[in-house]
Amino acid sequence: MKKVVLVVALFFLAFGVVAAEDGTDDFIELLRSDLRADKQALVEVAMELTDADAEVFWPIYRKYEAERVALGDRTVKVIKAYPGAVNVTEVQTVAMLGDEWIKIEEDRVKMKKKYYKQASKQLAPRVAVRWMQIEHRISLLLNLQLAAQIPLVKPLGR
Repeated sequence: MKKVVLVVALFFLAFGVVAAEDGTDDFIELLRSDLRADKQALVEVAMELTDADAEVFWPIYRKYEAERVALGDRTVKVIKAYPGAVNVTEVQTVAMLGDEWIKIEEDRVKMKKKYYKQASKQLAPRVAVRWMQIEHRISLLLNLQLAAQIPLVKPLGR
């Protein structure tokens, strides 16, 4: 039963918000608020923690989420800057979209490594691995939705 609830919740997370038609900014904020509201419940169901593991896991998770949200804020800033970047130079486009996007992704990997190590020291390594698998799946769904909303950078002169 828990798996059915998780699949339904992930389906909603992946496809339920796509109907937002008020623009990219509204879509992004709606997606982020839905994710914040539902993500912990999804993780809780998917993790299947014992009471003892839950006592150790949730404080780690809350710290991780705070850092993940801060990275999300940086990502949103880059995404929101893009539509206004119609008349910028090639160098400005690379700096604004390319370099910052890569830096955010690098910081995201560093953050995941940090919390994976912390969780695997305080919990069974299998619990930490499961958490990272769940985070990865949720991130894939979120990134797919974001990618569908962000137009590709146009080639120079077009």
